[in-house]
Order: sequence, then C-alpha cells, then structure tokens
Amino acid sequence: MLLPTLAKAKKKANRMKCANNVGSMAKAYNGFAGDMEVYPWHVASDADLIATYNADYEMIGYNKFSGSHMSNSEAASYPANFKFIHPYHTCDIRFVITNPLIRGDLQNVATIHSPSDPKMKRYNALEKVQGKLKGNAPGWARNNYGAVNGRCNYVSTFAGSYGHHTGGDSLVGGTVLISTRNVATHWRGLKKDMPRGYVYGYNPRTTGGISGTDQSDVNWMGTAYNSPASRFLGAGDEALEYTCYVQGGWKMKGEQNIMSGLEQNQGNFATADGAVQQGSDAEWQAALVKTEQTTGGCTSGKNSQLFSRFYR
Repeated sequence: MLLPTLAKAKKKANRMKCANNVGSMAKAYNGFAGDMEVYPWHVASDADLIATYNADYEMIGYNKFSGSHMSNSEAASYPANFKFIHPYHTCDIRFVITNPLIRGDLQNVATIHSPSDPKMKRYNALEKVQGKLKGNAPGWARNNYGAVNGRCNYVSTFAGSYGHHTGGDSLVGGTVLISTRNVATHWRGLKKDMPRGYVYGYNPRTTGGISGTDQSDVNWMGTAYNSPASRFLGAGDEALEYTCYVQGGWKMKGEQNIMSGLEQNQGNFATADGAVQQGSDAEWQAALVKTEQTTGGCTSGKNSQLFSRFYR
C-alpha cells in the first residue's frame, strides 16, 4: 500500500517542480519583453532581433556571415555572425529559447526540462555538455542548422518539455505564453499581420496551429482542415494520430507529445502576466479561447494561434 502512495506523492511533487519551470520560463520571456518591449514574435524589425542574437556568435568565433538572411528585405544584409531565419528565430522554441536575453535569465538548460518528462532528460543533459553557445549562459544549443559547421545553433528537438504560444502578448496579461508540451498541433499555421509582417511554422512538427475549440477551416494554402479543441495528452493517447501538415501529409502520434508524469487532463501553463496554473483541459481551453479573442495588443485582427514546442 505504501509504494503506490509514495509514487503518487512523487508525481505530485514533480508536477509542482514542472510548474515552477513554467513560471521561470515566463519570467525569462517577460525579461526579453522588458528590454525589447515585446516578445520575439512581435519584434517589428528583423534587424533589431538579429542584433539580440548576434553576441553569442561573435563569442563562438564565427566569421561575419556574407550571405542573405531569411528576413524582411531591409535586414537581408544586416551585419551579423550567423544566418537569421525568421520562421525559426521569431517563433520556433528551439531557436527562440537560445536568445541571450531569454537564456541569460534561465541560465541552466535544465530549467527547460520537466521532472514529469523523463524521456527528455538525457538529451537535455547533452545540451549542458555539448552546447555551443557561450556568453552569459553557456551549455545550450548543441545542434547546428543546415550542416556540421552551420551558421546558427539551436536546442535539440528532444531536449525540452515545454512550448510557447505566439498569441502571448506582453500588452495583454491573460494571454497564454508557456505550456507543457503534452498537446497536439493540428495544422501548419501562419499569422500574416504580425508587426514584422508574417510568422509561420517552418517545421510543422514543432510549430503549428492550436485552438481552444473545435475548428473546421481553410489554412493559409487554401486546404481544408478539421481541428479538435486542444487538450492535455497522457497515457492512453499513445496511438492518437493527427495531421500537422496537410499538404505534405505529415503526421504525428500522441506518444511523441506525452509526458509520462502527467495524465490526460493534466498540464501546466503560464500567461503573459506571469500567473502559473496547474490546469485541466477545461481551464486550458478557456485560456486558449481568451488568447484567440484578444484585441488591443501588439497585433491587429485575429490573434495568433501558433504554438511551438519540443517533442520526441
């Protein structure tokens, strides 16, 4: 009788530690917004965002990048020691989390790993040992984009337990900002009227559309999709299959997003005001609906529904 009780108590304690990590990540993103006035996906000038990343690459010793950034035209030749790729550096969590203004607040890469997510622990530990970035928080970003000696670095897809919502708005406190990764995304999303223009999920397995209600709509490429309301995945969802990119036929399974220490209907999330909640599906869906319906923040029209998270 004692062992099940101890296991239950440990699971509860791990969820509390996980919630603390969510809060730390929200604080780090708000630190970025304190310096830049907005979150990374709302920075209007690609040149300004490039500048926030560049100090790391000077320390690594990369030479000046002589090619064109994947950016708005005015920043295509902005002097930097790395290649800027706007769909990644504006909204993909594997890249955004490496920004010195965010990483510097977090310091230890272990903060982005939840004790409720043991299958990610090994890969998170490898970041600490093999991470290429230096500066004010070394031991992050062991992967190079594009090649062994790539022009930018990012955190392994398997090294984290969380995600961020690009509907999070520093001007609107109740919008969803950070969440545990045990949710599914159901379409390759794009938001056209962000301050920089558009942002979208370049890799739809990490960054895609999410909603607090059932949706039947047409995506930005004109293809119809059906999306159930987001919920927290857990044991029993392993075989759940969903399409994250209709045109490419890309599918994912629930097992890639389940965190073994969290059951169905269990997750942790934080809003832009820093409030952290150990939430249920109903609470999560209500927060998503509020985020989707937000007006008067950094964007015009319908708020972004892009969610980016680690998976394995």
